[in-house]
Amino acid sequence: DKLLKIKYNIVLEIGKLSMIFGNNSFALDIASFCYNYLGLTKEVNIDTVEGLDADGYCCEDGTIEINHALPKETFILTVCHEMVHCMQYERNRNACEEEAYTREVELFNKYKEYTNAKTN
Repeated sequence: DKLLKIKYNIVLEIGKLSMIFGNNSFALDIASFCYNYLGLTKEVNIDTVEGLDADGYCCEDGTIEINHALPKETFILTVCHEMVHCMQYERNRNACEEEAYTREVELFNKYKEYTNAKTN
């Protein structure tokens, strides 16, 4: 996990370079997809955390914490949700839970389509 912390994930998709840092390769994959889909440009640092008192948190500086103990689908939805908050902050908007809950489902479905296409 310590090596993954310093590992960065650079994704080139549709001519766009993204910078996502984190300590969990699954979270990095989801966040990289969301980063490109949402058109983000600022650095995001996503970490899984044991004992977190919520599913996830997102700070205005692009730092995201995800509860390590979540079931797989909840984990994916939570990463998607927090990435929507990254988009809101990047666009100088306040965090809007209503938008985050709506867009997390959209991102979840698009991510599932993306992973299905990668495996076929």
